[in-house]
Amino acid sequence: PERYVEHAYNSIHRRYEYDLAGELSRTFDKLRGEVSYEYEANGRLLEQNPEKRFEGEAFRYDAAGNRLNFNTSRFDHVKDNRLKEWRNHEYKYDAWGNLIEKIVGIVRWQTFTYDSENRLVKTETMANSQVETTSSYQYDSLGRRVGKQSNIKGQTDQKHFLWQGLRMLREESPEQSSLYLYEPGSYAPLACVDQREGETENTVYYYHTDQIGTPLEMTDAEGHIVWQAKYAPWGLIKQLVVNEVEQNLRFQGQYFDVETGLHYNTFRYYDPEIGRFITQDPIGLSGGDN
Repeated sequence: PERYVEHAYNSIHRRYEYDLAGELSRTFDKLRGEVSYEYEANGRLLEQNPEKRFEGEAFRYDAAGNRLNFNTSRFDHVKDNRLKEWRNHEYKYDAWGNLIEKIVGIVRWQTFTYDSENRLVKTETMANSQVETTSSYQYDSLGRRVGKQSNIKGQTDQKHFLWQGLRMLREESPEQSSLYLYEPGSYAPLACVDQREGETENTVYYYHTDQIGTPLEMTDAEGHIVWQAKYAPWGLIKQLVVNEVEQNLRFQGQYFDVETGLHYNTFRYYDPEIGRFITQDPIGLSGGDN
């Protein structure tokens, strides 16, 4: 069966095909070309672009559904469903299951600090034995992140966040403020209204998302593409094709933090490199068995 999303007079249009199980089997995208997917019987992604020799990617899993290194003679060590190794990455956790260290090869080292409620409050990234980034985060009484401060290679950045329920409504920095509009009853973004400090006119940008609400492009009022990205299967951006404006929304409900590479997901943080959250679900098994 096929479902079509086409805009004949627009540079942005996509078509999706699904298999009999309802899984996405193929996408046709005017800007990105064709991408195909194959799955295991239980619905886990097995291959992306299997017919393309140099663009394809394959995945394998253990019995608990943890992703494993494919091109290796040994399996990764996964205990209590906590990923310890992935490719050239190493991960260390505290007694509560919070990620406290992420080591990439021999040149990059990240540390993560949490408060008594297991909320991430501080990070530091070392590269080649030098401090590259530091950051701190603040939360309101409902656990929503309301502020962050970061220092990236000597450049400081401060942001404040306002919420409408569990959706981020407004983002403020010393340079500008951004108001977000969403589809009704959804986290899928529709538009962003920016107002720069010292300017009276607002600038409106429009989101163009995929079938699950992930932003693929952003256009201005004239229809020009000002942001465009290509993603890996678990949400990591592989390439920013157009990057004229800052755009940090990712999977529905996720906000990209450039200082860590993580996605803030309201009550915990998601690592798109491995497709996993870095802390336990705060509501435990009440959130489901995933």
